[in-house]
Amino acid sequence: MSRRKKVASVAFTGVAALGAVGLTAGHAHAAGVSKVTVTPGGAYTAANVGAPTLGDTTTGNTLTCTSAKANGSLPGSAAGATVGTVAAATFNACRVLGLAFTAKLNKAATLTAIGTTTGGVTQGSLNGISATITGTSGFGCTAVVTGTLPGSYNNATGHLTIDPGKAADLTVKTATSCAGAINAGDAAYFNAVYAVTPGQTVSAT
Repeated sequence: MSRRKKVASVAFTGVAALGAVGLTAGHAHAAGVSKVTVTPGGAYTAANVGAPTLGDTTTGNTLTCTSAKANGSLPGSAAGATVGTVAAATFNACRVLGLAFTAKLNKAATLTAIGTTTGGVTQGSLNGISATITGTSGFGCTAVVTGTLPGSYNNATGHLTIDPGKAADLTVKTATSCAGAINAGDAAYFNAVYAVTPGQTVSAT
């Protein structure tokens, strides 16, 4: 594997992971959801459980990272399908073959339920993702990635499962000083489990 492909894999998939960090995550807006209630609601934090797996579906490369965190707010009760927001997120400690990066959300993303809660599990989507990655450890590539990510939240465990089907729902929009290592149009998935603190009970009806 060339260094160019390795750099592309590290840089792009880091943003995929960052964009995924939230409370609930899916592909589309709510169908038939009239109200969402979240208890206790208010401010929350989220951190990965285990090692997230990142994959660049354009290059076919994957890597494992160790640290992803986010925070935001949940309104408690809201008409419509909105669950809350991810106000900020960071992604660090991702490394492969000596290459590393950091990443952050450029703006808040919206958490939306896409179906009514069944068996304590709510399916949803993290919408309006816009994230920037910044290469470290010797490469200066930066890129902006946008899109949505699917997933579900389980009331019993307080865990968010991100993209279990490994759907490539993020796209590179711009790339600067990447020397072809990462290109507009690349796609990626992010697969992980996150713990939400404090644990929430989500009910979409």
